[in-house]
Amino acid sequence: MLRHDGEILKKLIGKGEVPISRIAKQLGVDRSTIYRMFEKTDIPIEFLLKIGKVINKDMSTFFPEVIQAIQEPPVNYTSPKSYSELLDESRYWKDKYIDILEKYNNLLNEQLASSKSKNSNS
Repeated sequence: MLRHDGEILKKLIGKGEVPISRIAKQLGVDRSTIYRMFEKTDIPIEFLLKIGKVINKDMSTFFPEVIQAIQEPPVNYTSPKSYSELLDESRYWKDKYIDILEKYNNLLNEQLASSKSKNSNS
C-alpha cells in the first residue's frame, strides 16, 4: 500500500501544540496551502523539512527520504595548494575570462556591423 504523505502530515500537525495558522504564517503561506498538503500523497521534501522546523519534529522518523536530503555530502579535503599553483590557477582563469570577453566583443562588433549594413541598405 502506498504511503499517503498528507495523512501522515495531518496526524503530525494535529498532535502538536502549534496551530495551523501559526505554521502557515511562519512558512509564509496561506492556511489553505497547508490543508491542500493534507490531500497530497506525495509532498516535497523541502516543504516537509520546513514544517518539521516549525513544529519542532524530526520528520525523518515519519519520512525516511528526508534523511538523504539533510545529510551533507562528504567533504574531500585535499592538501593546500602552493603559492605558485595558486598563481598558475589564477592566470588560467584570468586568461580564460579575457578570451571569452574578446569573443563577446567580436560578436557585438559583428552584430553592430550587420545592423549598420541593414540600415544603410534600407
